[in-house]
Amino acid sequence: MWAIKHGKRSDLGANEFFYLDEGRVQLYHLEGYVCPALTSSRYARWFSFRREDWEQIREKGSRCYVFICHKPREKLPKNVLDYIKWGETDCRTTIRGTRGGGKICSQALASRTREKTKNLFYGWYDLGGVERATIFTPYYARYGHRFSMLSFHAMLDADFIAFIPKVELGEDEIKALLAFLNSSFSRLYIEINGRVPGGLGPIALEVAQVGDMPILDVRGLRKEDLQTLAFLFDELEAESRRLGGADKRENMMRLWDTIISEIDYKVAQVLGLPKELADGARALAKLMMERRLQRAQEARPQAIRGEEEYRVRRPPITRAGRKRITREDEKQTRLN
Repeated sequence: MWAIKHGKRSDLGANEFFYLDEGRVQLYHLEGYVCPALTSSRYARWFSFRREDWEQIREKGSRCYVFICHKPREKLPKNVLDYIKWGETDCRTTIRGTRGGGKICSQALASRTREKTKNLFYGWYDLGGVERATIFTPYYARYGHRFSMLSFHAMLDADFIAFIPKVELGEDEIKALLAFLNSSFSRLYIEINGRVPGGLGPIALEVAQVGDMPILDVRGLRKEDLQTLAFLFDELEAESRRLGGADKRENMMRLWDTIISEIDYKVAQVLGLPKELADGARALAKLMMERRLQRAQEARPQAIRGEEEYRVRRPPITRAGRKRITREDEKQTRLN
C-alpha cells in the first residue's frame, strides 16, 4: 500500500516468506493473517481475474496467499510469532547470489528498509496492507498488454501495474474504460511509448508512461455508448476464455481481428473520428508489434535459415588454442 501511494513499484523483499500456499497457511494457522494474491502474470491469461480463477490456483497447491500482518509483535499470537521467527532464521531468498539472493528473508534489502521505517511499519514482516484495485495489466507483454478487471479483493504481484480510480466508477463505467484500454488506440500508444529491453522481444509499460496515457472519460458518455462499450468488453472477456486465453499469439490476433476491431469502431464513433482512423491505428499497432517480434526472432542464431538449417554454437577452444567448429548433425557445415 505504501508503494502504491508513493508511486513506487512494490517490493516484498522475500517472496519465499511472504507468498504462501494453502499447506503453509494451515501449518502455521495463519488464516487471519493472509490475503489472496495473484503472484504471477502467467495466471492472468484473460481480461478478468475472478475468485474462481484464484481458487483453481489454490487447489493446485501453488502459492496464492500473501502474508499481511500490520500489528506490533506484542499483539501477535504465538503461531504468528513462530512464522516470523522462521523468516529470521531458516527462510532464505532464492534469487541468484549475484543479485543479493541467498540471504535470510528478514535481511533482504526491502525487509531491512521496512524495519527502519518505524513510522509506517511495525517491522520487516509488515507490508502495511493491500489497496483495492479494479484494473491491472502486466508490466511486460509479448503480444500486447491485456488490461483486466480484478473482480475481488486480492494483492497483485510486482509484475503488475494496478489502477485505482480516483473517483468511484460503476461496473459499466469500469468495463467501458477497459474496452478503451484494450482498443488498438491504446495498443498503438504502448507500442510507440513502451520500453523494449534490449530493443527486441516483449515490451514493457512503466508507471510513468501509464500516467501520460490518454484515456476515455467514461463518465461523460451517453448511456447507450457506455452500455455498448461495456457489452463489448464482456464479449472480449468471454471469447478469450472460450479460446483458452489471450496469452497466445494466434488467440490474440483472432481477438484483434474480431471483437477488438468492433471496440475500435465504437471508440472512434464516440470520439467523432472517421472509421478509417480506427483501421489505421489497428494496422499500425499490428505492424509495430510484428516488427518488434521479428527483431527478436532474427537475433536468435537458431533462426538463421538458408537452403539448410543451421544451429550455431560458440566454437570451443582446444588445448592447443585452436578454435574448431562442432558438428551438431550431419547437415552442419561451416559458416563463413
